[in-house]
Amino acid sequence: MSNQLNDKLEQYDILYIQKVKYFLEQPINQLYRELVKQKRKYYEPNQRIVFVDSVPTIDTKPFYNYLNRILKHLDIDDCFVHIEKYGDDTVLNPTNFSIPETICASPWINLEIRQQGNIAPCCLYGQNNNQLGKSYKQNNWPNVTTTSVKDVNYTELRREFIQGKQPEACGICWQNEKNNVKSKRIADQHVYRDKIFDIDYNNITSNNLSSLDIKLTRTCNLSCRICGPTLSSKWASEVFANRDAYPQYDMTISKKEWTDVNGSKVWKDLEDITDDLSYLLFSLPFLL
Repeated sequence: MSNQLNDKLEQYDILYIQKVKYFLEQPINQLYRELVKQKRKYYEPNQRIVFVDSVPTIDTKPFYNYLNRILKHLDIDDCFVHIEKYGDDTVLNPTNFSIPETICASPWINLEIRQQGNIAPCCLYGQNNNQLGKSYKQNNWPNVTTTSVKDVNYTELRREFIQGKQPEACGICWQNEKNNVKSKRIADQHVYRDKIFDIDYNNITSNNLSSLDIKLTRTCNLSCRICGPTLSSKWASEVFANRDAYPQYDMTISKKEWTDVNGSKVWKDLEDITDDLSYLLFSLPFLL
């Protein structure tokens, strides 16, 4: 630091200092990675995390908005953060910090393998909802029996999220949020609390799988009203036998389960990614 800048900051016990320019030239998750290292149970009154704003020609408001979101997430009071405007740096291609509040982490880090082998970013993606009037044909989805999980990403879905859109296939979450009901998207912000800001949302082609939800079977002798034919064999048998009575369900999906089709290949593929996983969920239905 220059002597002049040192003089301005000498009143503080500086825990960390970095130029805003540095973050504008890094992937967006670098800001979180630096701040999480400054997380403490308590701070002394004169301790500060300092950002030197040396880019007067760039609109840094999106950066500070994102910074505030991370501070709130880490429970770091902004009174321990000091912004010092000093210098005249330039940045040619600044990082995009305008990440919409409606962003969802699942398309970047999570995969769900459904009972028939269809791969989705979460358990609610593409599920039929009568209020939405939309059916997503799961037979067109990538399937774990023919596609390696390492080769699956949701580029177009991610693009929609980063543009602030609300993808139709995520309609159940949008419907819940419209009705002031906690959606899975919101609930996952707690589940993935150590991950949601450690994602480079601007990279829509990355493969950073860290969460895997594996549905092993739908064999179940119950047909609970909160369930459906993709999760319960009893439900499925009733729907297949009375198709006209259940027009809302997409039954073009296979009756076979992935464990019966190409299970050994799938397990081998999964072995190759287990070291990168932070979350692993195995789901089974009830069987009485």
